Amino acid sequence: MLDYERFTERAQDAVARAHEFQRYYGHPQLDTAHLLLALLKQTASTIPAILDTMAVDRPAIRRKVTRLLADTPKSQISAAPVDQERFDISPQTRRLIEIAEEETSRLGDDLIDQEHLFLGIASEHRTEIASILADAGITYDTIRSAIEQMRETPPPRREHVIRQVAFAGPLGTLRGMFHVPQASAPADNEPVSAVMLLHGFTGNHIEDQRLFVQAADALVYAGFAVLRFDFFGSGDSDGTFDQFTIQTEVNDATAAIDWLGAQPAIDPDSIGVIGLSLGGGVASLLAGQDPRVKAVVLWNAVGLPAHHPLLIKADNRIGGLLVGPDFTPTLHAQDITGALRRYNGPGLVIQATDDETISLDEAQALADALGSRGEMHTIGGADHTFRHPDWRRDLFDITTRWLVAHLAPAGQ
Repeated sequence: MLDYERFTERAQDAVARAHEFQRYYGHPQLDTAHLLLALLKQTASTIPAILDTMAVDRPAIRRKVTRLLADTPKSQISAAPVDQERFDISPQTRRLIEIAEEETSRLGDDLIDQEHLFLGIASEHRTEIASILADAGITYDTIRSAIEQMRETPPPRREHVIRQVAFAGPLGTLRGMFHVPQASAPADNEPVSAVMLLHGFTGNHIEDQRLFVQAADALVYAGFAVLRFDFFGSGDSDGTFDQFTIQTEVNDATAAIDWLGAQPAIDPDSIGVIGLSLGGGVASLLAGQDPRVKAVVLWNAVGLPAHHPLLIKADNRIGGLLVGPDFTPTLHAQDITGALRRYNGPGLVIQATDDETISLDEAQALADALGSRGEMHTIGGADHTFRHPDWRRDLFDITTRWLVAHLAPAGQ
């Protein structure tokens, strides 16, 4: 029986996935190969970054581990669900977890995480998994060195040009920041894909605790240009807060994509949109009506507006801001899931499990509307604006990897 209180959410997810592989292959015990395959396949994972520092062929390792599991003799097991806390684990896996706990202490961490489990796996000797890793040049020492280097080195930043921009919206001037990867700044270079960031209710182009600034850095590093701007009535843009509705924001987003697609550095046929909270609802509505949106990413997005709680006081204010009389009826009249069903492109839904504003039901409704064109991920323990470095690391990693796959920058 495992004490899950000693594991991070991501490590718990890795063990749960490993158990799924154990049952899929019909093996009597959860072994290190199941856990290694789970770590290699996790989307929100530090393991790919660790392996990338070693320049190893990750798909080749996955194939070898998968082949090893497929060749391991099966056993007769019940098809009934198994209590996750009581499934049998091999002696090697028990030792692996003991080593992972020791590594957690050595690295000064509080809970067992993915990298600690990986170190435990790499501590094996004279096993087929050890041979697979050794053949790829992966050892305990190389993993430990990569982890220490990642912790000592600030996240890489790609050189890029950032400039303040202003462009015409339907109701007034809209203002924001435009990030372009340095290699794509000259007008005669090959244009790149672009991503537009749409902020939430009472938010702005920076967002809570610089969420959008950090997101732009991650996206630029992945090769994308980024436009983050303030809707009419918010931030530095024209207008007052009581003048906007969700429909004016959709119109603003249309103006923004007009401006973005006209920039020489941008490929107008490769534009994606990321929306946070109410901005996610705007992104969905935009995608449903504008074919220029080639990929849509929804972070804790409004999906069921008619049922959505709003913290608007009886005197039509939220904090120090007055809300216009048309805001709530206009919001409740929107069919956001219907817009996503009309949208023909790929979509990614990311939902924080402890979001105090948006429910998992809303996220699931958005994912259901996307159907086979969509993917949904949850970030365990995260709040509405992902106010923890680990949550943001997972958020940006899932988002950028998905966008690279579905909205690949030019030349990649």
